[in-house]
Amino acid sequence: MRKIKIVYNGQEIKVTKRIADYLETERLREQAEEKRDSRHLSDKDIDRNDIDDFIKDKPADFVEQIADASEAEYLRLALKSLTDTQRRRVQMYFFDGFTYEQIAEFEGISIAAVNQSIFAALKKLKIFFE
Repeated sequence: MRKIKIVYNGQEIKVTKRIADYLETERLREQAEEKRDSRHLSDKDIDRNDIDDFIKDKPADFVEQIADASEAEYLRLALKSLTDTQRRRVQMYFFDGFTYEQIAEFEGISIAAVNQSIFAALKKLKIFFE
């Protein structure tokens, strides 16, 4: 498997193209999230009546989309309860389809360490959702 050189956290490293693409996608996602967060209203600026007035007379699928967005926001908050390392590994494993072996190779750690980290993250998430 051919590796390419990239700069990651100020260090030049060699990674597979798939990992380089992942890192670039993640960087762009984080930038977009920061922009989105900076545009959101604070909780003080909106109350339950504003939300009720807004969704009144909207089609059912629109209301479902709002519920889905609310659940996604709750998941985002849950993921923020994890350490940066746990969040990165959960993202790579569950959302980006990397294996424990690939994550371990990328981070230069053992597969067991990846397993323990993801297991601990799942325990935290389970508690968050109870």
